[in-house]
Amino acid sequence: MVVMPTLSDVASQSRVSIATVSHVLNGTRPVREETRLRVERAVEEVGYRRDRLARALRRNRTDTVGLVVSDPAQPVFAQMIHGVELEAQTAGYTVMLAMSSDDAAQELEAIVKLKEHRVDGIILSESSHMLDRFDEILRGDEIPLVLLDRLASRTLDQVGAETVAPMKALVDHLIDNGCTDIGMIAGDLAVPTLKERFEGYRLALESAGLPVREDRIITGVRTERETWAAMRPVLQGATRAEAYVTASTNLTAGFLRAMRDVGVQAPDDVKLVSFDELPYADFFAPRITSVVQPAVEMGRLAMRLLLRRLNAPDSRPQTTRLRPWIAHRETCGCPPGTPSPFPEFAG
Repeated sequence: MVVMPTLSDVASQSRVSIATVSHVLNGTRPVREETRLRVERAVEEVGYRRDRLARALRRNRTDTVGLVVSDPAQPVFAQMIHGVELEAQTAGYTVMLAMSSDDAAQELEAIVKLKEHRVDGIILSESSHMLDRFDEILRGDEIPLVLLDRLASRTLDQVGAETVAPMKALVDHLIDNGCTDIGMIAGDLAVPTLKERFEGYRLALESAGLPVREDRIITGVRTERETWAAMRPVLQGATRAEAYVTASTNLTAGFLRAMRDVGVQAPDDVKLVSFDELPYADFFAPRITSVVQPAVEMGRLAMRLLLRRLNAPDSRPQTTRLRPWIAHRETCGCPPGTPSPFPEFAG
């Protein structure tokens, strides 16, 4: 029969009281650094392992949080997840990740399952159809919720990036370089962030006195394949726009695939700028001028907001938008080495 080490064994090995060992392991009271190190060394020496479930029941906490995003494979979401994980690890929390695929039913199921696992709180990058369902999701619970990336008009803790101004700046730059016919692969405008990016595009054209032409705007596409299928005949045609702006990395990837298939080159045949950059962006030739979000910091801040809500449940809800920067490269038509025209968005 294997006898598991106990708190008493740790106390005996470190020559302190059981209460002191408990304070070190649970962080319930400050102890001297020398004592803390001695207890931690004794924990390793005797092979003591804490019963996390029993500890959770005593504290009414599980030290776990739920994180729900549409697609963890998308580069910007992968960076946000990394940021959440970094901050969670520092605070001693474990992150349970779920994917919604931008499907409201799948998202609701993920949240229900996370609640069944008794997570202490949830960070959510909502699907395009969840804006009015928070009361239904959290009815009868006191579980804290923080929105990440896709923000709502509701009074909630949330963190995202500025989107309208940087998108407008991108389109302004194309206009300043002489483009008067600019299309947009806007994606699913039910997604809050994509709707905001479309607003920046629209504002730029209207400010320059250019028409917002419906035949130049591709909406409803969500995946790389859908974008490729929509843009391939457009790029083959003789009436394609001078320039295009893509609203996300998967839309950019589909656009690039369509360009390759029909033999169109940027910036010689068509100019291209994007919101969010592809991984290893500087390995592309030519390199794509892109808005770059501070995605890791967004994730870190979302976790900090959740910890703040856990420790101060009555604190005022906080909405924060971080400032992205624009990586100025060559697909906008500027030659290599051209100074960036975006000082207000410098990284």
